[in-house]
Amino acid sequence: MKFFQKILGTSLVLLGVLVSQNCFLDSISDSLSKSSNSLQSLSKGVVSVVSSVSSSSKDEEAEKKAYRRDVENLTAIYLQTGSTRSSEFISDLSELASKNGVVNWRSSESTYISIGRGLKKAGVGQEGFKSFASSFTNSKPQIAKALEAGYLSL
Repeated sequence: MKFFQKILGTSLVLLGVLVSQNCFLDSISDSLSKSSNSLQSLSKGVVSVVSSVSSSSKDEEAEKKAYRRDVENLTAIYLQTGSTRSSEFISDLSELASKNGVVNWRSSESTYISIGRGLKKAGVGQEGFKSFASSFTNSKPQIAKALEAGYLSL
């Protein structure tokens, strides 16, 4: 009889362990399912943020390209109309930069590259360009290089 009680007791303990294991496994399964859903949601969130950043980057690049094109065209128009009023050009350039979100156009290399392109577009010859660019060579050589890079790019 003692043997039977031991087997019955052991069986009940084993049954209890198995039942609790099953509940435990169900609990683990539920937790894993919830974790999977959370990871899926997080993944969708990350994809959304990356898409937003990518879209924002594309918008920023389009704005930068538009600014460079506008500076180039502004420069060409001023030269083609024979305007010699540099204060008007600087004022218009400042306004153009502001509209395009460029805070400090004077320190933006792309501004000078675009001015160089505008000089070429307006038909300024090599000698005229060299004369203009040489005024920056000693005081601000980086500006002279950017002007030349733009001029030679067309």
